[in-house]
Amino acid sequence: MPKRVSVVVPTYNSARFIGRAVRSIRRQGRSDMEIVVVDDGSHDETEQVVRELSEGNSEVILCRNDRTKGPSGARNTGILKASGQYIAFLDSDDEWLENHLSDGMRFLDGHPEIDVLFGNFEVVEHETNRHLFTWFDQKRTLLSLDALEIEEGFHSIQDNLFIALVKESSFHVSSAIIRQDVCKNTLFNESSCSSEDRDFAIRLDRRSGAAFAYRDEPTHIYYRHPTSLTGGNGLEDSKILLKDTMYLYNGYLDEFELSKGERHTIRSLLSEDYLDLSYVQRKQSDFRAAVGSTVSSARNRLGVGCVIELAKIAGEWVLSRRNLAKNQDCVRR
Repeated sequence: MPKRVSVVVPTYNSARFIGRAVRSIRRQGRSDMEIVVVDDGSHDETEQVVRELSEGNSEVILCRNDRTKGPSGARNTGILKASGQYIAFLDSDDEWLENHLSDGMRFLDGHPEIDVLFGNFEVVEHETNRHLFTWFDQKRTLLSLDALEIEEGFHSIQDNLFIALVKESSFHVSSAIIRQDVCKNTLFNESSCSSEDRDFAIRLDRRSGAAFAYRDEPTHIYYRHPTSLTGGNGLEDSKILLKDTMYLYNGYLDEFELSKGERHTIRSLLSEDYLDLSYVQRKQSDFRAAVGSTVSSARNRLGVGCVIELAKIAGEWVLSRRNLAKNQDCVRR
């Protein structure tokens, strides 16, 4: 019997969580689905746990990447393996609420003009199970878009989704159900390390011309963990995130046919990000790099902030040289 929906679950060292995720998928109560778990080179017992979950359950398919590719690469492996009419995603440390699939697929079945359905979810602190917030409560740009409520709680986006997404990260892939033909034409960007969900939605919009809708009701739980890209170095984490975002923005300028207003928006955001990067580099006493970032900011949009930042760089450089000279005098004495 052909599968109507493929659920892609990327996992890496998630032996503690993967069982909860898979059980939440099974609670959807569908006999027409496959669960494609992609182990991205785990070093813990993830593979063993998944094999135990798949015993006597042919809907669970375990794939293993030959090398660690990151979340985007693992999702791409799952997309290429998927056979369902629809493709959905769930991160291995999160879980779906009941009827996530059934309600979403019913909506898409009834509205063939919609290619991508995404939605709201609850953000919960993993250690305490404390509810932190509901995702859409903090997404003003998305909720301000012109959208047609074509069913109660389901909204077809009529506005410029590209601008909304570059301004605000409102799309989370674990909330999405996507038609297979659209999804397989636009894979995840494996070069992005932090903004892969938003970038995927942007590429679905611009490359595939996908039509998007969102639903108000939260249908999954995102568990927030105290993780860090660099083991707790806040400035270094900020630098990595900024560089990743700027890499994507510059890519959009080169790759997509953008209107004058869209290009202006991207360049304004790039200018802000380059200034933020300059601040980080200045605090790390990397003054040469900070000057370069400020110049890049000015090239995208010249403003008084660039002048102020250059003055701060100069002032802190002079102060650092004076402190260095004092320390050298103390050593000589």
